[in-house]
Amino acid sequence: MWGTRVSSGTVSRLNLRIYGQIDAGRPRPVTGCCPYFNLDGVMLERSGGGDVHNASALIAIGLGSDGYRHISHVAEAEKENLGA
Repeated sequence: MWGTRVSSGTVSRLNLRIYGQIDAGRPRPVTGCCPYFNLDGVMLERSGGGDVHNASALIAIGLGSDGYRHISHVAEAEKENLGA
């Protein structure tokens, strides 16, 4: 993307560093007043073990009483729609 090649090992090590921060934010409770929530999903290609498969990132975003959006939860699923 920026004209620099990076090994898959480097990408894996960088991902491991950020996974701890992502996991720390997952169980965060909703605090204060969030009058609106938006639930959305985005399909991504996920690689692992030499395979590439589709995965969905499900995101819950609340609009707080302060007017700012807050990501309250992110989860991985096999499809965007849990109801179907």
